[in-house]
Formats: sequence, structure tokens, C-alpha cells
Amino acid sequence: MSTISQTLYQSLHADSEISSGDLDQSIMENRNKLLVSKIYLRAFLWNKRCLLAYHHDRLQKLKKIRWQLGAILPIEIRSNISEDELRWFLNYSKNLSDYMSRLSDNKGIDLSLMKAPPKKLYIQVRCITEYGRLDLDDGTSVILSKDSMVIPIHMSNVIKLKQIIICLCLNAKN
Repeated sequence: MSTISQTLYQSLHADSEISSGDLDQSIMENRNKLLVSKIYLRAFLWNKRCLLAYHHDRLQKLKKIRWQLGAILPIEIRSNISEDELRWFLNYSKNLSDYMSRLSDNKGIDLSLMKAPPKKLYIQVRCITEYGRLDLDDGTSVILSKDSMVIPIHMSNVIKLKQIIICLCLNAKN
């Protein structure tokens, strides 16, 4: 009887050693798989963060280009952006134009003209040289004669006034 029990004991003991060895090995394998999965996940999240930061930076540059150059992209820039970026740029330009056209009782203000926001929507103009009649964007006209004061002129006419100043300067040189 003791031989049978001893054989049975040795057999069970050998099985338990094998199964405990298998258990230790499977625990180690699972730990290794978990570690590899964690490293993979961290690398994936890092790459995702880098790509999102890169994409955000490109969109910020497109936004800056919109404010500097206007709604039309130069060919060299257009050829270096993706279709999604182009779609984003066009959508941003449309939204910005819609917003600017709704300002000041739907008369519109071109915010891209000024680096700093205007303090007033209307400006006072003092003419230092004789110019004559000037038709404004809102349909009204003013006469710019020497030493005359014209008030109020809407800020949207700043470009037209700047063009007049440039024309007068060019004429003065000739």
C-alpha cells in the first residue's frame, strides 16, 4: 500500500510541479504581453499627439495666411496643402467673410485691413490737398477739397482713402 501511495504522491507532486511551472510561465508570458501592449499603447498615443500638434500648427499657419493674404491662396501654397486643409481653409474664409459682412448693421467691415481693432466705426477725414468728388462703398459721395473736414466716413472706406493718398503721392512726385 505504501508503494502505491508513494507512487501516487510522487505522480501528484510531479503534476503539481509541472502545472505550477506552467502557471509561472503563463504568468510571465501574460506580464510580458501586458508590458508590450502598454508600450505599444504609449507609442501610439505619443504618435497621435505629435500628429495632432502638427496638424494644428498647419491649420494655424493657414489661418495666419488667410489674415495676411486674403481669401485666395497663392499657387505655391495651394500645391503644398492637402484637400482636407484646402476644404478647411475655404470653409474658414467663408465663415470669416460671412461674419465680417454682418458687422456694423450689415454694412460690413473688413477686419483684415487693420492689425489692431478700430476704436471707432466712423472716422473723421481732413483733406490736405484738392481731390474732388469721392464715391464711397455705401453709395454716398463726398467732396474732398483742400482743408475740408469730412465726417463721418465708415471704416470700410479706409482702403479707398489709402488708394487716394497713394495716388496723390504719386501725382505729387510727377
